Amino acid sequence: DLRLGDDRLRFESDCTNSGDGNGGENMDMLGTILQDGLWKVASYLDDGIDETNDYGGYELNFNNDGTVVADNGTPINGDWSLQNSETTLILNFGTFMPFNEFNDDWDVIATSDTSVELQDVSGGGGGTDTLILEKL
Repeated sequence: DLRLGDDRLRFESDCTNSGDGNGGENMDMLGTILQDGLWKVASYLDDGIDETNDYGGYELNFNNDGTVVADNGTPINGDWSLQNSETTLILNFGTFMPFNEFNDDWDVIATSDTSVELQDVSGGGGGTDTLILEKL
């Protein structure tokens, strides 16, 4: 509650799920959703450049111990975690190409039982990357 003379500004929090498709009611269950089955990279735009084909044939398996494996016959091991009430997905595949492109904290834009849309805005150049995972 801020006041300046007769002017008043009040901040309130709204911790309810809106079910509006932008995270909505499934947001609180993102960890459970990711761990339920295998995933593929349905779309990856790196600053607007479509690099989806670099990830063709890979299956992603998010494990409950915080590890993630990308496998196309040769597994690539990484780590994943959720922060900020499951509105941020952190991925780290180390230096393993091409998945090192995903090493970042991704804003969760939308979720469902079969799709997760993520976005990262670069701090340096201000470019925007978009990653969409789909359940196999």
